[in-house]
Amino acid sequence: MISQNKFNDINKYWKNLYDIYSNSLDINLKKDTIDWRLKNIRGLLKYLSLLNIDCNNLTPINVYDYLSSLESYSARTREHRAICVRFFLNFLNDNALINFNGLKILPRIHCNKEEKIITYYTSEEIKKLLSSIDINEINGKLNFSLLTLFIYYGIRLRDVINLKLEDINWNEEIICFIQSKTNYITSLPLIDEVKYPMLDYLKNERIKTSSKYIFIRNNGLRINNYYVYYIINKYFKKADIDINNKKHGTHSLRHSLATNLINNNEDIYTISKILGHSNIDDTKIYSKLNYDKLKIVSLEVPTWQI
Repeated sequence: MISQNKFNDINKYWKNLYDIYSNSLDINLKKDTIDWRLKNIRGLLKYLSLLNIDCNNLTPINVYDYLSSLESYSARTREHRAICVRFFLNFLNDNALINFNGLKILPRIHCNKEEKIITYYTSEEIKKLLSSIDINEINGKLNFSLLTLFIYYGIRLRDVINLKLEDINWNEEIICFIQSKTNYITSLPLIDEVKYPMLDYLKNERIKTSSKYIFIRNNGLRINNYYVYYIINKYFKKADIDINNKKHGTHSLRHSLATNLINNNEDIYTISKILGHSNIDDTKIYSKLNYDKLKIVSLEVPTWQI
């Protein structure tokens, strides 16, 4: 049900359809996927409410006009909105509420993943990034430990935020967790570059709390996306690393790990295992950057260094 306070600019007509659509979403979908689809159609519903448009007079032109109104948003946000609007229009069409479907007016555009421009940073830049962290500042040990997970393992943001104390096997020196994106179990060796910063944080900085999550700030709150984005941006600037026209979030550190491993002659299957890819083709994106250094042989996961 839409919150009356937060979404009072969506009229009753579209609120009802929103609720019906919400209840119709596949129960097999992850909660995050459902929330993502719902979040990205609210703008459309506000737009249609403002213009007093309902299913009886809704046309593809209205949809195009709405998407055109998002020019100030990032390309990624516009893409997400279009995808979710497509799903919603398909729902309306399937229920005979409109006479066109989302796929017809917003067709999927298939592209070669290898054509994407990948942002990555060199080993020297990554060293500068880590060196810029003062572990004696507030949350300094947390921040340092946090970045080692992105830098040495390329773990996705959501998985780092959700990492629990029980996911670390100190005796066997293994980090083991279920990936939120794929639901696959990922097991990685607990290398020294990650182990000792984490122990330093847990023993000497982490506040006493009953929380099962590893990364808790000194104010008692668990880290979230915004906190991570803030500190990474902070240390990129502090390290004086050029980020102009380059992505500089957690995924750029994931890309940097993969690219630097390839540059160090690591094989693609090992890289795929480290990154937790469910499909080797996802890893081959990085091979475009340095084809001649790929070795297609399967090796054990190494303890690597940057």
